[in-house]
Amino acid sequence: MNPEPLVLAPVYVVVLASTFFAIVSGIIFKDMLEYRLEVWKTDDTEQVNYKTPQIKLSYFGICLFSTICMGSSLSTFGFPNWMAYGAALPIVGLTGLLMWLQLGSMLKLMVQSGSAAFDLE
Repeated sequence: MNPEPLVLAPVYVVVLASTFFAIVSGIIFKDMLEYRLEVWKTDDTEQVNYKTPQIKLSYFGICLFSTICMGSSLSTFGFPNWMAYGAALPIVGLTGLLMWLQLGSMLKLMVQSGSAAFDLE
């Protein structure tokens, strides 16, 4: 009896673990952002304080673990590690930067116009 098929290759473990941690970081980011929005509603301040170190750290965790997931996923197709992670880093990094900037502009719009500005109907 050969137990090899029952054991996952190390790269698949990295893919699964990094996906799990990216999702957990995303849930933490969502909860912290929702809390900041509730604080903003009750305090009635001029802007949403979303640039706290905790929120930045959780967002960085999303980007980091997404980069690891994408790089290790690309390496399963036979790409060398330097090429797989070299392709994953700018893709996830630029997308993460653009999403962070978009989040800031959406929160500014919400402060100026209220949540009705997001109504799509």
